[in-house]
Amino acid sequence: MIATGNPFLVAIATRGQQVTGVAHLGRRPTAAQHSALQWAQPECTVQGCHRVRRLERDHRLAWADTKVTVYEALDHLCEHHHRWKTHHDWALTPGTGKRAFVAPTDPRHPDRANRGTPVAGTGTDGPPPDPG
Repeated sequence: MIATGNPFLVAIATRGQQVTGVAHLGRRPTAAQHSALQWAQPECTVQGCHRVRRLERDHRLAWADTKVTVYEALDHLCEHHHRWKTHHDWALTPGTGKRAFVAPTDPRHPDRANRGTPVAGTGTDGPPPDPG
């Protein structure tokens, strides 16, 4: 890879000759993954948010932990909701498509769902209203 100057890596899962999934071993989605995300999720994934501009791609599982970008694990979030997820530990409930966006103390939060207990010292107030 170094000799050719082409550091592109991809992981392809197969079952015999059938491709069952494609994972890009880089942080940013490939052009094909991005196009699929734009088509499948034309607006913010948060229930009740209908923003279609300035959407940001979000990894459901932190890329820093997985080091892989899988289309099936991406969501489109508006900059407002992406900021709250990144800086205030809010999260989409598990699943795909439009879904609830919950506080860190909500029992539906992915980090709490298996434990069933809220994190002490975190607020339950919702994020400030979206200015847009």
